[in-house]
Amino acid sequence: MTGDTSQKTESIEQLVASIDNGDVVLPEFQRDFVWEETKTYDLFDSIIRDIFIGSLIFGIPSFELTVRELDIRPRKGPGSRKNLHIIPFTKADINQRVKTGQFRLLLDGQQRATSLYRAVNGVDNVWIIVRTNDDLQPKTRNKIPADRSLEEILFEVAGKESAERMSIRISDVYKMLKGKIVREKDKATLFAETDYCKSQGIKDVQACDLFEAYLTYTTQLQNLFRAEKLLSYYLLDTDEEKFSLFFERSNSKGIQLNFIDILAAKLYSGFNLRAKVDEFKDENSGYKLERNEIVRAVAFVASDGKDISRQYILSTLNHVHFNEYWDKLCTLYRKCLDYLYGNHFLISQEWLPYNSILIPLVIFLREIPHNDFSQIDQLQSNFLKFWYWSVIFSQRYSSSSQEIILTDAKILRLVAQRDYGFDPKYLRCFQYAITNYEDFFSVSKKNNAIYRGVLNLINYYAKGIRDWKNNDRVSFNSQNLDDHHVFPVKFLRTQLPDIEYSRIDCVLNRTLVPKITNIKIGGRKPSNYLQQLLGDNKDLRSALEAHLIPPELLDGDYDDCYEIFIDDRGKKVMAIINDEILSLRSELEHKMFGIEDQTKHTAS
Repeated sequence: MTGDTSQKTESIEQLVASIDNGDVVLPEFQRDFVWEETKTYDLFDSIIRDIFIGSLIFGIPSFELTVRELDIRPRKGPGSRKNLHIIPFTKADINQRVKTGQFRLLLDGQQRATSLYRAVNGVDNVWIIVRTNDDLQPKTRNKIPADRSLEEILFEVAGKESAERMSIRISDVYKMLKGKIVREKDKATLFAETDYCKSQGIKDVQACDLFEAYLTYTTQLQNLFRAEKLLSYYLLDTDEEKFSLFFERSNSKGIQLNFIDILAAKLYSGFNLRAKVDEFKDENSGYKLERNEIVRAVAFVASDGKDISRQYILSTLNHVHFNEYWDKLCTLYRKCLDYLYGNHFLISQEWLPYNSILIPLVIFLREIPHNDFSQIDQLQSNFLKFWYWSVIFSQRYSSSSQEIILTDAKILRLVAQRDYGFDPKYLRCFQYAITNYEDFFSVSKKNNAIYRGVLNLINYYAKGIRDWKNNDRVSFNSQNLDDHHVFPVKFLRTQLPDIEYSRIDCVLNRTLVPKITNIKIGGRKPSNYLQQLLGDNKDLRSALEAHLIPPELLDGDYDDCYEIFIDDRGKKVMAIINDEILSLRSELEHKMFGIEDQTKHTAS
């Protein structure tokens, strides 16, 4: 961000004029106007009482962007659901508007600015309710109206006028300010039409003291709207990446935005990204489209594998790239998920260890004849198997490094082309975070890649884990999977009061099954609640074996042997890693690079 970013001030009148002139607009991706009218009343109450309402933040964009108008639709009834006006601006359009006017984007403060604008234009009725003499403090009561401050005479701000107290509509004051209501006669007519004036039975409005007070207070409100130091704001001159970072780091309320939202606003006139995401959802029930990954895959293809960074995406990609690549990459994305599930690498999409792992897979499949995994040979299949599990157990994508994803995608592209001219050291770049089964005792966080990896690896070894209630294979679309404690926490707390909680909650005491809703587990022994499930599923023993759980658990043989259970299960998982994954490395080195005598590394 460049230029003068110091705090500045302006008046409500100036802000409203800028909105009227089209110089203040919203980025298309901004969340909707959501404030209830009571929030508007509080806003004007704070302004009158000189309570700080926060600064507005504007931005001067240096890139093409789609914008929209502020929401001045009625809250209900005719027109309340009409589409807001959306305008795509090219970079040249924006530069011209900045040069010739005060063009700026409202980045933060939409709810406040929109509320002010709606009130002064009469879209929302906002009334200043004035204290009666009886309501006034004694020292204020002794003053003439011209010497009273707005704060002293304010009873409340409301959405309806009062029959008991003088009421002044904000939009009427603004009309006076802008010269639409000038003559005293017209002002008298406004006052005469209020419920308060009618309740007082006033015959000659222009001659009465209450009307004089009305004129005084409306003039004070006009002066308030003209006060240049009333609203504070910051003006940021910013490029795409900093613009994106601003929203990611400051938009803590409402919908969380990221750089894809800014990208969507840039592409809008030539490619409706949000509509495409919705289209995928409608056409691919049960699949979740991770738009970040598709966008980065587009960047990889468009840059020929050189850049997938946010800066490149925002500054270089345009609607032509997305129209050319989006649909095809989305198709490949779904095929990759189908491949992972069909080959038991993945239990369900919800449990994918890294969404980013799909980017190299999509690039791989894009190079395969007919974009069909059935066309890959055994060597390519073994490479994918080794690479996939190694990425997970080395926690390779935990830092979200763009360079690592780029490297992997380029390597997988070469493997898809059967081009094995890359550095053989690549196969040994994966540093496994788990080298001994006891390392699993510290793995307990659901979002941890190794935690998810272990549960998916058990699924892979079993060729699909089974539902304990009916022995059916767990579905890819399962939304209610529960990482269930095999030994209930409450039971272990009673049985082993001195055991560390990490050993109770670790992944070795977890397994993924559809949520068990028909029985209460509580502090029961494993054999106790499992016997109840056995009544519904006579094949429960084989289901348990698929989860690397000894079927003897049903018989109570392990009820008092929790430490033996997690040790044995940990060793089994470690053996799968050694036998099914790490054993492939030497084979790949030999068949891809002709390396014969590499020392075979296994974990203990």
